[in-house]
Amino acid sequence: MRIVYVDTETSGAVNGPGGLVEIAVIDQDGTVLMDQLVNPMHPITPFCTQIHGITDEMVAHSPTWDEILPELSRLLEGSHFVAHNVQFDLAVVGEAAANIAERTCTVELCRRKLGQALKLSLAAERAGHVAAGPWHRAAADALACRTVHGWLESLPDLTAEERKAVRSAINREKAALKSARKAFDPRLVKVKRERCPEPLRRGQPWTAEQDERLLEMWDGGAAVVDILELFLRTPVSIFARLVHLKRIEPAHNPYGLRPHQP
Repeated sequence: MRIVYVDTETSGAVNGPGGLVEIAVIDQDGTVLMDQLVNPMHPITPFCTQIHGITDEMVAHSPTWDEILPELSRLLEGSHFVAHNVQFDLAVVGEAAANIAERTCTVELCRRKLGQALKLSLAAERAGHVAAGPWHRAAADALACRTVHGWLESLPDLTAEERKAVRSAINREKAALKSARKAFDPRLVKVKRERCPEPLRRGQPWTAEQDERLLEMWDGGAAVVDILELFLRTPVSIFARLVHLKRIEPAHNPYGLRPHQP
């Protein structure tokens, strides 16, 4: 069966095909069958642009979903569709994947073969893949998915006992990290969702004045909830900014991705 590796990037404003801003389709030999920016006909959210780097200007003169649909449907028809978090990409390509023959999720393969989900960049690193471009661009990610899929398929499935042992080790690591952060500074813990104000400024660029105020509050011992109420951003954003400003170490970020996380 013909295998295709698919990755999509989205605007963050619309679910499904209407939010598509970039798509890549790679065949099992590594040939790029499609690598296309797509005009979603609405603004890309600042949050998503920060992730993938795709701007409204970059897609302004690109084809729309309706224009790429016939070719994409042809490429996917009868294929074995492989993606990292396959449900997400299938939702984005929508009707274009109506006639695929099979699907595989490399995140789920990570769980079966490694006992833990891994984000694509970490799985690719373990597989010995050399990135073909920036992460979160469709072609580079689809090529990485191809390498990861081949590597994982070469590994045996873990037994239930082995998966349980991996999970236990991960939980011990997380508990040790949490204890170490709390001992260093009690504020270095995740904030309960119900205590977080609505992040009205989510995705907006930080200004020099905001950086200065954030550092002033942090150094003054302000509670994280008070910082959230002033800046109206997510806890993830606040702690990431503190890391960026070198006020806390990446290992002290309670929302920082660990090697075992997707």
